[in-house]
Amino acid sequence: MMLRLIKRMIPVTAYALLACAVSAFPFASVCAEDIGIGGGSGIRVELIRHQDNPLTPYAGSTWNVRINRSAAVLHWVASSFVHTEATHIETDAILSAVVKKQVGAINIATQQSIDRTNISADDRNAAVTMVAQGAGIATIELQIGIEDTHACAGRHSTTVVLNVTAP
Repeated sequence: MMLRLIKRMIPVTAYALLACAVSAFPFASVCAEDIGIGGGSGIRVELIRHQDNPLTPYAGSTWNVRINRSAAVLHWVASSFVHTEATHIETDAILSAVVKKQVGAINIATQQSIDRTNISADDRNAAVTMVAQGAGIATIELQIGIEDTHACAGRHSTTVVLNVTAP
């Protein structure tokens, strides 16, 4: 299976690279094309990125998760923000996920719905995890934002990775 991302083809087995969120501060764009992954296990994940809004300190995306009589663990990991022109400048990131809608006999259990990086404690990754079971479609809202309200002006970037595991 192949995943089209930022005009390059990247082989995908059990994970999808969501995006790198980049913009002028305050940021609010996700620089990946809409992507989707699916497989023979009856699990489909589709990313729908939101329109850019430079007035908000976060970027959002919607994930449609469809499972068919199976289970899946969804684990998103985001790195801390790095200034694109002065890469020695890092800013803490906050990552959150919320289930917005469920259709069918699908059940989404949230193991951790919000996390932050903590650069001062050498924790440069934030992670959120959800478990989906049953048969149906769930819509999950994922947001990534800059934790520091006084971040250095300019463009900042982060990478968010989704790992889908079918136990």
